[in-house]
Amino acid sequence: MTFKSQLPEDAKATFLNSDEFAESVVYTPNGGSPKTINAIVVRERLESKGPDQNISLSRGCEILIANDAVAGVTSINKNNDKVSFPVQVGGASVIWTVVEILHHDDAMWHLRVIK
Repeated sequence: MTFKSQLPEDAKATFLNSDEFAESVVYTPNGGSPKTINAIVVRERLESKGPDQNISLSRGCEILIANDAVAGVTSINKNNDKVSFPVQVGGASVIWTVVEILHHDDAMWHLRVIK
């Protein structure tokens, strides 16, 4: 076993473990069925949106999820995939749209979402 081959398992077992850093979210791929997965959620960043970058502000978050067919997803459809989780921990879930892939590798996806 190599370090690179072990990373996906370590990501799921440690970082995406709900007893450690992660929480449950519902990921709905475009045209697919909702799926409950674990994610690290970095909440509440105000972002400008619109062609001139000052039309309006939206709440943005970042999430990290497994790049895995069972524990996460293996592909992302920007502007069409949806994720549901609360704005504040313990609150009611709201629907967020995946708008950008910030990074991905064999283990995880790092995504920007807005509502």
